[in-house]
Amino acid sequence: MNKFQIESSADSYKKLESEILTLQQLDHPNIIKFIDVFRTEGNYYIVTEYVEGGEDLLKYMSSSKKCFTELVVVELWRQLLEGVDYLHEKGIMHRDLKLQNILYISSARQVKIIDFGLAVPLESRQPVGTQVGSPLFMSPQVLLSTPGGYSFKCDIWSLGVVFYYMLFGEGPYGIGGTVKHIQQSIAAIQKGKFALPQSKLMSEPSLELVTKCMTYE
Repeated sequence: MNKFQIESSADSYKKLESEILTLQQLDHPNIIKFIDVFRTEGNYYIVTEYVEGGEDLLKYMSSSKKCFTELVVVELWRQLLEGVDYLHEKGIMHRDLKLQNILYISSARQVKIIDFGLAVPLESRQPVGTQVGSPLFMSPQVLLSTPGGYSFKCDIWSLGVVFYYMLFGEGPYGIGGTVKHIQQSIAAIQKGKFALPQSKLMSEPSLELVTKCMTYE
């Protein structure tokens, strides 16, 4: 269950109501399931399914002494693709896909997408232009506020960054650090530039998949 303390502003209520409406529409094994919502004075409580043993991917990968094998990464990434494909078929763009917004249940080797606070419904499938999300997982189009906006493809770029991190144990632009490092990383993302580690052997299909997901068009 998630607790939200709501500021008394129209924007805060609108954002929360949007997340609730989005969650209510979704029913997929790789997306956190909405149960109920209730409100007390000044607070909203969103009740979701209980995921025993689940922790976000960043926390799991940071604390675990074992790395994922490539076969496990491919299986988990397949689940994520199916979850994101389901969202897009529903006309919903997540806009904040990152390690912290993916729950990993190690006992079942299953992942679930969480946190729909920045998701937007796109029934018309028209591009949007708001710059939102987590910079190191954003596509260049989002960071640059490209004229004409961006589309569902921004989620695919973010999935590519997630896949990269799961394969290599590090991100194409890092995962944080100093202000200078973040600025340098953002500059590289805006140019659509990244490198594949030469010291870690992965299959050609996996490398090709990462590259295609993170192609700057």
